[in-house]
Amino acid sequence: MSEEIQVGTVLYREMTGRNAGTKIKEEVVKRIGAKYIYLDGYSERYPVDRKTLQHVSKEYCQNNFQLYLTKEEILDRREKSRLFDLFESHFSWRNGGKGRANTIEQLRAAAEILGIEIDKQTK
Repeated sequence: MSEEIQVGTVLYREMTGRNAGTKIKEEVVKRIGAKYIYLDGYSERYPVDRKTLQHVSKEYCQNNFQLYLTKEEILDRREKSRLFDLFESHFSWRNGGKGRANTIEQLRAAAEILGIEIDKQTK
């Protein structure tokens, strides 16, 4: 567990719903136990692991959730996912992606930026 977490600490949870957008909800730490932390407004049925900041339900997986120390962590995760989707769509050669339109110079530059080593020998 991060030493930053104490009773009263605000943690952040991404609320998701079927066919709905997502919002970020603030959760306040109510109690800290040896293995779990407990949130204000939740019963003892929702313990959150101190090390991973995850609640994992053994009965119903849709009750699982992840807490974050900052809103920025959630926003960065969302941005990373969106960028990955954009790259995947751009480079998809099967689904009308524009990857074929990239020049070899553009692809080499992208590979270099991403730290991808190119084996120049053909097999």
